[in-house]
Amino acid sequence: MSAVPHPPWRVPLVGDALSLSARTPAQSITGHAERLGDVYEVRVLRYPRMLVVNSAALAEPILDDRGWTKVNGPAFRRLAPMAPTGLLFTDTEDAVWRLAHDRLQPAFSRAAMRRYHAAMNPVIAAHLRRWSASAQPIDVGERTQDLAYDLITRAGFGTRLTSTQRREFVDTMFVLIRTTNRGKVIPFLDAVLGVNPVPPHAQALRRHVEMVVDSGSSEAPLTAALSDTDPERGAPLTRQQIIDQAVVMLIAGHETTAGTVAFALYELSRHPEVADRARAELAGTGKAPAELVYEDIAGLRYLRAVVDETLRLHPVAPAFLRAARTPATIAGHRVTPDDWIYLNLLAIHRDPAVWIDPDSFSPDRFLTGPAPLTYKPFGTGARACIGRALALHETVLTLAHLVHDHELWSTGYRLDIEEFPTLKPRNFTLRVTARAAVG
Repeated sequence: MSAVPHPPWRVPLVGDALSLSARTPAQSITGHAERLGDVYEVRVLRYPRMLVVNSAALAEPILDDRGWTKVNGPAFRRLAPMAPTGLLFTDTEDAVWRLAHDRLQPAFSRAAMRRYHAAMNPVIAAHLRRWSASAQPIDVGERTQDLAYDLITRAGFGTRLTSTQRREFVDTMFVLIRTTNRGKVIPFLDAVLGVNPVPPHAQALRRHVEMVVDSGSSEAPLTAALSDTDPERGAPLTRQQIIDQAVVMLIAGHETTAGTVAFALYELSRHPEVADRARAELAGTGKAPAELVYEDIAGLRYLRAVVDETLRLHPVAPAFLRAARTPATIAGHRVTPDDWIYLNLLAIHRDPAVWIDPDSFSPDRFLTGPAPLTYKPFGTGARACIGRALALHETVLTLAHLVHDHELWSTGYRLDIEEFPTLKPRNFTLRVTARAAVG
């Protein structure tokens, strides 16, 4: 078999570490794809060999759970001690993962989605009024983060937090995420010494999560699911398992949505004709966003296409890791179950073999038929994001309020993407005004 291409500057002991950006690793991996092609190899210290897959054709069979399975990478492994039984951190074959997954399923049923919708509508409207009341351009990342966290705590758990409490959680979360990212900057400790401590501030974050769970409403979907004792869905979750799942739901349930809304606002501010068309679609319902019921959101096909196109160009989770269940080959290169396969969505979602004019923002491409099998912003198979329907509904509803009631004014921002390791626009500012005040 031919040798697998690899980045330049491979050196003994550290491998390809010098070729990868510590600040923007996912983007640097994609940058190498332009020169190295559809598949190449990365080796860093004692981590497993990683094959980076950049084409849709090569990625498609790897999505099949029969031959491939999810792998947790270094960042997930460093966070795992914070919530060891959480859905993100346990193996698919682990009975604890199956128990928690089954317990949480009712929190994303149609009945639960109606409750989320009713709770989210007034919260979104209140936040956006504050956005448009600002005389200065708003920090979009900060505002979308606050909104998304307010939504998951209120709609999911029935807990009302102050803005200070929300800010403390978000700040603590980012400290933890930055701590996990230290392995990209100083990988020696994790790779050679096997250091995997509970990150600092983890206990403060868990205390906050316990407060959210304990002060929530028993009728709220996530609270009800986590405390459910129905024997048909297995044994009840223990107190630790409840808090572990809540940690995952609160972090993953707002961080990725906040990033998606921020990227959508970036694209809408650059494409006012898209915002106008979404506004016309809303006008066709004969309702203001606050009057929309859950079933109305499915009819907003163009606005949903805006979200899908945003996630194609800017997947907030830029990649996911898989492993072969048995020895296999990728583009003629042999892989074993010990290898990591990095499905690079930043490249796969822009593969010109699949997408026409792949770098352009064109929501219409999602109105002409089903998305390609390799469009996977929420992962794949059994380990696809359990809350993806809620995330999409929340994002569409938020954008419906924004384009109907507000104008978006560009500040000349040039896109700069930061990685935490999820992606979001860095230092993105935008002027938001109430439409009634325009003119």
